[in-house]
Amino acid sequence: MEQYLPILSNDLTIFALGMYCEYHNVKIRPEEQIGAHFQSLWELDLVLTGSGVRFIDGRKDDFSCGDIVLLPPDVEHQWIFNDTDTDCNGYIHNISLLFSNQFINNLTIALPDLGHALTTLIAQKKISVFHGETRDKIEALLVSMIDMTPEQKAVKMPELMLLLCSADGTETIHTRQRLKEADKRAEKLTVYCICNFKRDINIASAARHLGINKSALCRFVKQHFGATFTAYINNLRLEESCKLLKTTDKSISVIAYECGFNNITYFNRLFKMRHNKSPREYRCV
Repeated sequence: MEQYLPILSNDLTIFALGMYCEYHNVKIRPEEQIGAHFQSLWELDLVLTGSGVRFIDGRKDDFSCGDIVLLPPDVEHQWIFNDTDTDCNGYIHNISLLFSNQFINNLTIALPDLGHALTTLIAQKKISVFHGETRDKIEALLVSMIDMTPEQKAVKMPELMLLLCSADGTETIHTRQRLKEADKRAEKLTVYCICNFKRDINIASAARHLGINKSALCRFVKQHFGATFTAYINNLRLEESCKLLKTTDKSISVIAYECGFNNITYFNRLFKMRHNKSPREYRCV
């Protein structure tokens, strides 16, 4: 391995012969998590603190502490963390390892015994969720790398790559088949709204995100969701407010603002129309 040890720069590992790998140990507040995105690199993600929902290639799944997922390049994804599941300082914690196809190709040169498994990994481009003993070994290895130097991390990479190629304890998330244009638009709108309903979201910002004008979006939402855009957003906000009323001791006004309502009276009126109870009554049931 000596000839393939990394040249180092700020914990960014640039391997000889074009090998490329980044290790990120991330502690941030839930609202600081990056939005929906994709990149040209493979991404291995481990959640150490936090829970919520993740979107991968249009599929929505719950996740919790210990979740490990391997994503191939060019797959859109996003993790949305619950703001009530953090450490004592209000932070979530995850480890992300990013590496390129060139990294894999050159590792097969350095370690020919891994060649077939690594070549298969590139060819299949599987989205893998790890379970059982394989998951435990990957977590232990990623956590052990937190305090390692980049050189020490590089030495551990073959062991990690072998685990990623293992068929034991993995669940494959298949990429979705091509959707009809309306379904793709609805999916994109749903993800955007779920990610942004706590902010000052409006029809204009949503239309820009979808690349259509406001009138077209209004018609689309009415046809596809059977409601106005405002009603659809308010429904997401009310669902979130119900969860916070039952699971936290935050004041009603704080909950209303956190869920995206700027007017407490309006929030109370909508809530009572929806549940036939005031927020206070709902909390006490």
